[in-house]
Amino acid sequence: MGNKLTNYWLFPVIFSAALAGLLIAPSLWLAVVTSYLLIHLCCKRSRKLWLLAIVCSFFLCSLTSIALAKTKLTEEELATNCFIVQIQPDSIKVNGDLVSFTSQDLSTKKNYLTRLVVKSEAEKEHWQYYSQNSTLTVEGELSEADGQCNLGGFNYQDYLKTMGQAGILTIETYQIKGEKDSISLSKIRRQLIVYLQKTFSKKLRSYLEPLILGYRQQSFQELRKVYSGVGLTQLISMSGIHIVMIANLFYWIMRRCHLSIEASIVPIGVLVFSIMILCGAGIPVLRGGIAFLLQRLKQLFNWQLSKLDSFSITLLIVLMLRPLAFLSLSGIISFALSFLLLELNQIEFETFAPLKRNMILQVCLIPIFAISFYQIPILGAFFSVLFFPIFKNILFPSLLFCLPVSLLKDFAVFGLYQDFLEFLLFATESFLKVFSGLSLSLSIISSVMLLFLLMCSLLFIFVIRKGNWQLAITILLILLLPTYKHHFKTDYFFAFVDVGQGDAIYFEAPFLQETILIDTGGRLNFSREGWQERHSQSPSEYNLIPFIQSRGVKTIDKLIITHADEDHMGETRNLLENFSVNELYLANGVQNNGKMHDFLKDFTAQNGRLQLVQAGDVIGDYFKFQILYPSKNVLGENNDSLVLWTKLQERSLLLTGDLEAAGEQELLVNYPNLSADILKVGHHGSKTSTTPEFVNQLETTVAIICCGQDNRFGHPHPEVLATLKDSRVLRTDRDGMIYFSDGNFNLKDIQTVVQQE
Repeated sequence: MGNKLTNYWLFPVIFSAALAGLLIAPSLWLAVVTSYLLIHLCCKRSRKLWLLAIVCSFFLCSLTSIALAKTKLTEEELATNCFIVQIQPDSIKVNGDLVSFTSQDLSTKKNYLTRLVVKSEAEKEHWQYYSQNSTLTVEGELSEADGQCNLGGFNYQDYLKTMGQAGILTIETYQIKGEKDSISLSKIRRQLIVYLQKTFSKKLRSYLEPLILGYRQQSFQELRKVYSGVGLTQLISMSGIHIVMIANLFYWIMRRCHLSIEASIVPIGVLVFSIMILCGAGIPVLRGGIAFLLQRLKQLFNWQLSKLDSFSITLLIVLMLRPLAFLSLSGIISFALSFLLLELNQIEFETFAPLKRNMILQVCLIPIFAISFYQIPILGAFFSVLFFPIFKNILFPSLLFCLPVSLLKDFAVFGLYQDFLEFLLFATESFLKVFSGLSLSLSIISSVMLLFLLMCSLLFIFVIRKGNWQLAITILLILLLPTYKHHFKTDYFFAFVDVGQGDAIYFEAPFLQETILIDTGGRLNFSREGWQERHSQSPSEYNLIPFIQSRGVKTIDKLIITHADEDHMGETRNLLENFSVNELYLANGVQNNGKMHDFLKDFTAQNGRLQLVQAGDVIGDYFKFQILYPSKNVLGENNDSLVLWTKLQERSLLLTGDLEAAGEQELLVNYPNLSADILKVGHHGSKTSTTPEFVNQLETTVAIICCGQDNRFGHPHPEVLATLKDSRVLRTDRDGMIYFSDGNFNLKDIQTVVQQE
């Protein structure tokens, strides 16, 4: 499509596409987008082909609907406890005593994320290097994944949909029914993964597995965090460069052997499709491989296709192969980057062209960053210009070269090469970490705002191509709206964050005058043998941190830790790595608890102020939290918890940490007139707290229990729920985040993220 047709069709069609997706369904959004792309292909040849374009787009819509249907579970399937499943060997991951893999139910043809807790180290070793196409007879429980539990938080259910998985199958007992000896690309890929695990160091594997084979373990999450902090997410998580590099090398060899294009196209096609499958067939990999093959076909048949033609055909083929491509972030960013670069390459800059293009690219991606990462690196354009050539021409070829060099693993040259690469990667990461905190905060935006900003992104490129810089600056200020709109919020906000079996309570004043966080949540650790230890991301990476980032917050004014239990302060160190904390409040004496030493060092290094408080003190400028307990030096145990009371719009809140019955009795003695419209129930609903005398004195209207779903302690206990029978009880394990945002505090307006039927 020529430039004129782009100008006429692009904006109204994108508007229609986004509007359909927002108001009706994702499948219709896909239909409208593909209609546009097919119309673009047909328009300059024959308008009579429009009908064919629309029919084809609705064919893709049907594929999407079928794919979505395969990610949903029926009541009958959920009630089943016996299954016959086929393992996908290249999806096997072993983490401590937990084995996970993708399996297909042979009766329903649906894919499940399958989990197995192994009973012995020998069984773990068996699965560690297992590579057979096996069928299992399984007894277990099939369940749906959790949806979104916090504002701005991770949605596990949607994530599994992007992977084509309908639910989670937890294995109780299993038996290997049969092992196929047939060779398949999935089996070869698994053997390559095992080869990498046996041959290379952990550092090299953290790059080789995701970048070369599309195989992502826990180390990949840590790696992505380093690169995304400086705006290089696309390099480390969405790369398909090696497909084109290998294909070009193979094509060059064939041409050097004097093979014609006609003779080389079939072997090249077989090679590229094989490599795409071996590399995991991710969206960026498919896009890169198909684009390469299309380029060769254009050369073979002398097709007169523009770059936008090629982009459109590539997108349509990917959507036919992976109908749910646009449900995944990697799919959205991969094609968004390709399309934006296609448009930006048509703009001529006299000087610093790569830097200017990347700066415009960063601006245009703000809407996607605002719904995904909640921050945009300030130096992202600079690092893209600096590191893309280094990554493409040095790091990536060096990593690819690891594979042939590993054939010499019995010789000293292999060790030297591995040490050199590790040094190079460590140096790169260390350099990037220095700049990883330099970013602009983006507050979460509504669907309507997202639609508006997407339109502005496209318009921004259009007016720059026209050379209208005054209008471009105006649009730029609009696109930057998510970076400053959070400073103009006129209502206060508070939330009981769903952090599992733990507490984290967040308060935010109007215009961001003050932000207060009470406790951070944390994972309770239980003793395990060494081989059982699992390595996973901190839970706050999925719940607390993305929620606070989605509020557009980079600095927490006051952090209050009620006591020294892991489920109340365990994520403090991770919080300090992601936010600045101005003041830390502890009950006097808790600073001497051994659990506090490490993170107090980190806090001191951040130049924050430590405040020791006790009964009678007040914390906060906008929010006036009165400390009711304890009145003496404490050690940080459950019954030493800070108890805080505040009033908002004539409504009172009482936050009791893990205070137990003895502490509650002392409160009643010291404050005989104490009352609270909202009570944060003590100790996660344990029967050791929340006595009838205490509840009757408070006359509580709303009781909030922070506890983990299916927790091993059985919280909340039935005795506590019976005591609270006259109050409205909200629970994070059932309701997800519990929050309020309004200028006029009405208890009926307290909301929950998970809506109960």
